[in-house]
Amino acid sequence: MVGGTNVKTDITKLRNQTPQILVATPGRLIDHLENTPGFIKSLSSLRVLVFDEADQLLNMGFAPAIKTIMKHLQKNESTRQTMLFSATFPGSVDEIAKLASMKKDYRMIDTVGVKRSNTSPAPSD
Repeated sequence: MVGGTNVKTDITKLRNQTPQILVATPGRLIDHLENTPGFIKSLSSLRVLVFDEADQLLNMGFAPAIKTIMKHLQKNESTRQTMLFSATFPGSVDEIAKLASMKKDYRMIDTVGVKRSNTSPAPSD
């Protein structure tokens, strides 16, 4: 569920099948949580919540949205896994992990390796 797409399409998909894995932008997820009747109930079987570009969420001002999302999803907190994906790992990723109610013993998995650059180089002009 991402912003810039038709909200009604999201709602139709939720009526047909409740998600166990949800990848969503914070803004769109807040929109559904606050404005789509029955949305929270439709997430009762949610097992995995994914925040992509976690390194950018604080920079973009999404800290209040993440707090709101986690408050709405508290009921299945013990059975839900929250994942943060990021191309880089600045200190802000730890802050997002705290906001996302991740367990204190969460693991970071580095798929790049310490000797390689974390992101692709910028294209040259």
